[in-house]
Amino acid sequence: MRKQITYAAIGFIALTLFIACAPVGATAQRFGFFSGIIHGMLFLPELIAKILGFSSGLYAKNNNGLPYWIGYFIGFFMLGFGSRFLK
Repeated sequence: MRKQITYAAIGFIALTLFIACAPVGATAQRFGFFSGIIHGMLFLPELIAKILGFSSGLYAKNNNGLPYWIGYFIGFFMLGFGSRFLK
């Protein structure tokens, strides 16, 4: 039981840190391919945060177009949420 509480606390802290890196609002920086990969990997924690009512974005609105979206889908399907379906 103690181990489960420890894992839950570590997971909560990790989720909080990931949400803190979320792309919220427009910034002067244009997000590119590698930012797309990171944002794709963070899709699931961002979706959970959005459902819980936090002000977080699912994608960067100030992106550079096709390279960002290619990176986003690579991050989503290969490195993030979708990787469990590749087994």
